[in-house]
Amino acid sequence: MNKKNAIILLIVFGNLSVIVIGSAQCFLLPLIRYTLPFMLAAAAVLIAHTLAAKFSRRGMERRYGISARRYILCGTLPALILSLLVNILSFIFLKYDIGALSGMGIDGLPAEWIFSLFATGYSVAFLAAQAVAVAREIW
Repeated sequence: MNKKNAIILLIVFGNLSVIVIGSAQCFLLPLIRYTLPFMLAAAAVLIAHTLAAKFSRRGMERRYGISARRYILCGTLPALILSLLVNILSFIFLKYDIGALSGMGIDGLPAEWIFSLFATGYSVAFLAAQAVAVAREIW
């Protein structure tokens, strides 16, 4: 595999993992009643994902010469932009009372809006965590 294919796989699977993990945190909603377990579970997921991305980044840098800055920008920034766009579109649909796409809802709110909200929050947190984890190497 060459560098171009490695970057394409990073863009696809890196962003997919950020969106899936962020959306899956919606299933921690029952723990929201208890703030501490929810925060601990969300932090544990973020820390585990950050560590996995750090090891993956080191391997990609060693094998294909992909810099830390490019790894972060290709692996997480498109997920943030995509989840923000979906969040904005879902909010517009909700504002103008356009029916939910999936028909599912949680407490009267469409599920896709809640999933995109969690994915957006996780994308921001993961991007910040990645920037902090590799700050020494970037600057």
